[in-house]
Amino acid sequence: MKRRVICMILVILIMMTGCAAQKESKTEVTDNSAGSSETVSITDMAGRTVEIPKTIDQTLSRSPVGTLVMYTLNPGKIAGQNWEPTESEKEYLDKDFLALPMLSGWYADGKVGNVEEIVKAAPDIIFSSFSGKATQGTIDQANSIQEQLKIPVVMIDSSLESMSKTYEFVGNLVGEEQKAEKLGQYIDNLLSDVKTKSATIDDEKRISVYYAEGTEGLQTDPSGSQHSELIDLIGAVNVAEVEIKSGMGRSSVSLEQLLQWAPEVIIACHDQGFAAEGATYDAVLSDDRFKTLDAVKNKKVYEVPYQPFNFFDRPPSVNRIIGIKWLGNLLYPEIYDYNLDQDTKAFYKLFYNIDLTTEQIKEIYKNSK
Repeated sequence: MKRRVICMILVILIMMTGCAAQKESKTEVTDNSAGSSETVSITDMAGRTVEIPKTIDQTLSRSPVGTLVMYTLNPGKIAGQNWEPTESEKEYLDKDFLALPMLSGWYADGKVGNVEEIVKAAPDIIFSSFSGKATQGTIDQANSIQEQLKIPVVMIDSSLESMSKTYEFVGNLVGEEQKAEKLGQYIDNLLSDVKTKSATIDDEKRISVYYAEGTEGLQTDPSGSQHSELIDLIGAVNVAEVEIKSGMGRSSVSLEQLLQWAPEVIIACHDQGFAAEGATYDAVLSDDRFKTLDAVKNKKVYEVPYQPFNFFDRPPSVNRIIGIKWLGNLLYPEIYDYNLDQDTKAFYKLFYNIDLTTEQIKEIYKNSK
């Protein structure tokens, strides 16, 4: 009798353990709606719970911001392009990437993704980026795209402060953990170095900078904007006294305001898709209205490098990492004493898998030093 009771207790314990294990498994891995593959439940960087495929082979991004993050991890896992590269940019881009279908995305003053072609391309997930803190608007947009396409949308943080964490997060999702760790470590080391260097600049030695945007150079973004973040980061002074605009930014300014601000240096944006290649830089140098500015008279006008991706902004993504070294070295060479040519070669190899030639480096920085 005693032995029978012990046996019954053991049977009950085994059944309870099995049920508990089955319950735990269901919260982590479940069959998708088609029943053809497993899915996992994750929490994205905006705090949303999203059901995604357990194995992710193809991704798409709502905007170029996420595409660049994925491009630096593995361009072979990108399902489609968001923008049309210029001929000069194509020289630096992966040929298979350039052959991908143009799927556009949800960004840049009302751009809308090609729903029919996106469904045809069938990405496993779609990345939707935000900077620093996800607003209700960006969350609603991600939910709307997910509902419309029936494809999981995962939100990622594109701010510089969170970039290494973003790489870790995305790398784990797409099976690129080792590459993500290398890129994240590079970013962490650089940001730590820049913060240390920036803190050594006395207030009276901080250089005043105007960030010129638009075809006439009379649009800009102020301090605190993600679009001009590099000026703040390296310890310069953004002269623009305008309201921060959300989304694509670009506040219009008058020539009178610019003359009053009297910047020591002008950084001319390269905004592929909004202004012709070199248009902003050429406008600042050729427009008679700018000639009285000290920055123009002293030949302190520089174009943002952009091959294959803009170093400063547009899109505000991982391409800004090499932009930090460029801008710091440009404005404070005695503090940011980087070997820019050598560091650019190393960055392009690590992030873009490109072995730059000496001629390519000259081309990249032709109007930028």
